[in-house]
Amino acid sequence: VNTGLPAGSSVWRLAASGGIVFAVAGSDVASVFKFDAGDTRWTEVHSGLPKAEVMCLAASGANLFAGTMGKGVFLSTDNGSSWRAVNSGLPRNVEILRLVATDSAVFAGTYSGGRVFRSQDDGTSWQTCCAGLPEFAFFSLSDLAVSGETVFLGSFAGVYQSGASGAGWTLLNSGLPREPLIYALAVSERSLFAGTEEGEVWRLPLATVTTGRR
Repeated sequence: VNTGLPAGSSVWRLAASGGIVFAVAGSDVASVFKFDAGDTRWTEVHSGLPKAEVMCLAASGANLFAGTMGKGVFLSTDNGSSWRAVNSGLPRNVEILRLVATDSAVFAGTYSGGRVFRSQDDGTSWQTCCAGLPEFAFFSLSDLAVSGETVFLGSFAGVYQSGASGAGWTLLNSGLPREPLIYALAVSERSLFAGTEEGEVWRLPLATVTTGRR
């Protein structure tokens, strides 16, 4: 289903909301595209976004968030037809590597230093939430994933867990190889999956994870 995407596109990220699939795709210039139920082609929805800088997407109800390299976070409330910057509380020129949304908060993971920020007002304001994470000099964030109100963070120091408040993070490395380099996380109904630098996939039953709202 590539009709409408630029020739030779790489697809970097996908997000879904209300029967619409959104993609960050492009060859030399990355853009956001949407594919609605019943459509036969992708449509570019980039008005207000800085081109060539979109890195990630996250959907939360009627809100769609886009993270960029150097321009922070953008919000669309009309399925991508228009976008506006929502960066109050974020560092200037911050590079957003990953975005995830729970029912009550949006989390943004940054490219360098592994800092994590949280917004509980749809991006109107952001606060750092790094308590329990390693010192930034020894830490590199690679991915974020959500199960209900529990947030999981993958890094080159292993896997961490927090509640939707982001007030504290707990290490979840029991059973993983020593010094695991986590490259990707995914959540199913019953399990958390972690992909490592060695090309291995590890599974953690969610029933064994405390899901307190820290």
